[in-house]
Amino acid sequence: MNLAVVLDAPGGRGGEARTGFAAQQAAYERIQAARSPYAGVVRDERRGPGGGPARPIDDHVQAGGDAETVVRGIRAVLDRLGEWASVHISLRIPFPEPGLDHQLERLATFGREILPRLRGAP
Repeated sequence: MNLAVVLDAPGGRGGEARTGFAAQQAAYERIQAARSPYAGVVRDERRGPGGGPARPIDDHVQAGGDAETVVRGIRAVLDRLGEWASVHISLRIPFPEPGLDHQLERLATFGREILPRLRGAP
């Protein structure tokens, strides 16, 4: 299971993550609208302003906000899975920047602020 997460905290670079994720989502929707097996499933005219995704990018984010809100969001998804919570969980953390320094900062921040709180989850 993939969960898209955006951290709005120092080091999380939430605004940049959302901008990059929106560009990725818009490209994905263009592919869905035009190519098999998705042709006709997603109407291209639904795209948002400026060719962006059809819905606001936060509609595609399962957990976003400050560290505590992100952890609560992830836990809420896991709680709904019940016994399925032991499946492989992948946190989809957008890395839109071309510079490796920003990507490493975001990854280190998630490792420092989010993962320890999840490990301590009951």
